[in-house]
Amino acid sequence: MSYIRVEVVRWVDAEWPGWMEVHLREADGSTATIVEKVPVLLWDELPATELGLPAQIDIPCDVLEREQDVVGRAYALVRLRFRIEAQGGRNTFRLPGGDVTGSR
Repeated sequence: MSYIRVEVVRWVDAEWPGWMEVHLREADGSTATIVEKVPVLLWDELPATELGLPAQIDIPCDVLEREQDVVGRAYALVRLRFRIEAQGGRNTFRLPGGDVTGSR
């Protein structure tokens, strides 16, 4: 499994199970916003109560393809796992290759 780094920017709702807003940086420079339940985002991380904001976390993804542009910059097309979606329903993103890590 692969992972992408996202930034947790705020609590949307602190009541159980808790909802957080995270930002995902795309290859074109835009930012996708994801609002998801804490147990989905932090399934193997520190307890959410110990997380200071803003914070960086890794979320799981599947790499669909890797590519390079004409000047050698690497990109990855990824699909988020566990039904995690950005606002608007997208779960597939083109990211800078360095933002995608291998299994932990």
